[in-house]
Amino acid sequence: MKKCFQFPSKILQDLETKKENQRLYLELNLIKPTMNFSLPRECSHLKINKKREQIKEDRYTEIERENRILLEKIHIIMCSKASKKTPIKMNHSLNFSQRARKQRQISIDNLSLLKRLQSKKSMYSYGKFDNIFKAKKKHSAYDGRISDNSYNDDYNPLRGRVKLSPLPDDKKKTVFKSEVMIGDKNFSIKIMRNKKDIKIIATNKEKKEGFVLILNKKDADYVMQGTKDYKKIVDSLNFDGEDLVLYDHHSEENT
Repeated sequence: MKKCFQFPSKILQDLETKKENQRLYLELNLIKPTMNFSLPRECSHLKINKKREQIKEDRYTEIERENRILLEKIHIIMCSKASKKTPIKMNHSLNFSQRARKQRQISIDNLSLLKRLQSKKSMYSYGKFDNIFKAKKKHSAYDGRISDNSYNDDYNPLRGRVKLSPLPDDKKKTVFKSEVMIGDKNFSIKIMRNKKDIKIIATNKEKKEGFVLILNKKDADYVMQGTKDYKKIVDSLNFDGEDLVLYDHHSEENT
């Protein structure tokens, strides 16, 4: 049994152990395998199977011989006298003669109908209708009850004299539109009115916020002092916190 060598210090022992391990790793890497892992040699009789090729060639030869025999039989049948005889034309329908008679009768009826239509004269005269129209037009010029365009399909009696109906009460009309600074914000003011009330729409496109105020006609006239100066309504707009309100400047002036 090999005894361990005694080293004078721990550092020398570690260095010697590391050196011995490196030597063992190098020997392990240099070891060559003892097994042969290369591909085995392929035998020539397995690579080229002569028997299989011979069986395939015999099969092709047999098929070719049978095809040649079949072709000879077809040629004999086509060249025989029996094949040259024309077949007897047979009627597939038992009532063929009856249907042929009906078809001939239909053709005769159609010819007679065509002759009657060609010999028929018109019962209506274009010249007669034209004379009647001219006579009616002549009489209408005297009594004024029928106009010259009464027989025109494209004539519209309301054209040129249509009466416009008044707008309904709920239809609002824009009376003021402008850009106004309210406080430190720029608003687009639009005022719309009808017969009942006035709607004020304020829109701030920068901050994407909007307000809508609705005044009745009496309050709106009070703010405008009986005039139609809508700028006075806009000047009365101001902010109360985050709400847009309408201030009464008349009461402040009186006080």
